[in-house]
Amino acid sequence: MNSSAESVLAGRRIVVAGLGVSGEAVARWLHGCGAGLMLYDSDTALSAVAPDVAASGKEVFFSDNDVKAVFERFAPELLVVSPGIPPSSGIVRAAVERGIPITCELALAAAFWQGPVIAVTGTNGKTTTVRLVSCLLNEAGVDHVAAGNIAPPLAACMGRNSVNCTAVLEVSSFQLEYFPETGDALLPLPCFSVAALLNLAPDHLDRHGSFESYSRFKGRIFDYCRDGGAIVNMGDGNAMRCLHGRPGLCFGHGPPGEHGAFVDRDAGEIAVSLPGGSVESYDLAGWSLEGTHNLENLACAILAARLAGAGQTGVSRGISLFRPPGHRFETVAFISGVRFINDSKATNVAATLKAMEAVQGNIVLVAGGVGKEEDYDVLARAISARNGVDSSSPSACGRVLKVILLGETRDEIGRSLDGIVEICAIDVDSGDEAMRAAVNDAFESASPGDTVLFSPACASFDMFGSYMERGDAFARAVKEFCGFRREPTGEMPCQ
Repeated sequence: MNSSAESVLAGRRIVVAGLGVSGEAVARWLHGCGAGLMLYDSDTALSAVAPDVAASGKEVFFSDNDVKAVFERFAPELLVVSPGIPPSSGIVRAAVERGIPITCELALAAAFWQGPVIAVTGTNGKTTTVRLVSCLLNEAGVDHVAAGNIAPPLAACMGRNSVNCTAVLEVSSFQLEYFPETGDALLPLPCFSVAALLNLAPDHLDRHGSFESYSRFKGRIFDYCRDGGAIVNMGDGNAMRCLHGRPGLCFGHGPPGEHGAFVDRDAGEIAVSLPGGSVESYDLAGWSLEGTHNLENLACAILAARLAGAGQTGVSRGISLFRPPGHRFETVAFISGVRFINDSKATNVAATLKAMEAVQGNIVLVAGGVGKEEDYDVLARAISARNGVDSSSPSACGRVLKVILLGETRDEIGRSLDGIVEICAIDVDSGDEAMRAAVNDAFESASPGDTVLFSPACASFDMFGSYMERGDAFARAVKEFCGFRREPTGEMPCQ
């Protein structure tokens, strides 16, 4: 156990609000540090967590979801809130009114982490990049944990906490919203050895209210970064502005800058120039991921891994060994020459545009779900440009033949795309049934050599519990459809 955390947190009265995965982890860690806790959530969540936490013999208070009772019965010194709970919630507003400091699990655990910390944020590509950094560090023999917005929470990793263990963290805007602006003895500020901002495009506007607000929270990752550790995408003007004049290392496509990592697709390499004067080259021959955005993720990961002490040989080896997490532009099947791609993790328009850019040839796009107050005219303009509606000829990459729309946003997206491309709205509210209908329609609209791209540009929570559940439903529908179609020989045309 981290002794410095114990010495600071023992005996402190702390409310943990929200007992999902991160809430459970931080409650157990704080309990082990000797803090007095009140757990605040639904009765169902409490019943699942309470016996485990109470078993240590420490005093634990349980709320009845009465915000007033939390503060009157307990007089907390700190509120640790789940990122999923918005600032407008009663418990957060009550803490603000009473001047009680607020933080989240990731910020608190990171503040007590003894080793180096690499923090990665961005609208898209966070999980892939964190997994990439982890792979490169692993091949280089650097002891580390990968945690944060991806499982596990950092609080669940505190048994590994040491000066020799690096924490590689995926950080969301919801988490950064609860990072404290000022610190004290009870609430020290995190300190990142490396902080990377991959890209910045509109997302979560339903939570943050505006792109400006969302950008402000994303950019806060640099507020906790040591000098020389900021990494930013040189091709993303929104991300670059978040540096606010700070020095930083750049990554991306284009001519090399003074220091950074730069993709040279013609040469098949990433050229790296480090602040100490080291100039390196990394061969892309073994790189398996498609899309320019994934080359940018790789360039960022190489920089972060090298700054964290990974050797060049290990980093080079890790490039060819890496395999991406699921539901990110993964090929599910080829059916009679039509490729089906599951890109369920594309939960915003910017991610869908990147997926479309990565497809060579004609596309039948399957999209829709729960909106985040984004502007779908952006998607319409991209399809219009690809199809040559606003120019003399369609893109050499191929056309978008049809867009099949699912879920709550099917009508809203349809209005933006009206007159731009052929549209089919699946008016079915059952997730599995909607996927089957979409897959069937998509195949009938495609020809050999075309791609059916499932890239929703929306969240999943209208018909599914997560983007993973949604992606599984798409893959299942494709494979069921594949089983129903057989060539005259009796062989399934599914590869």
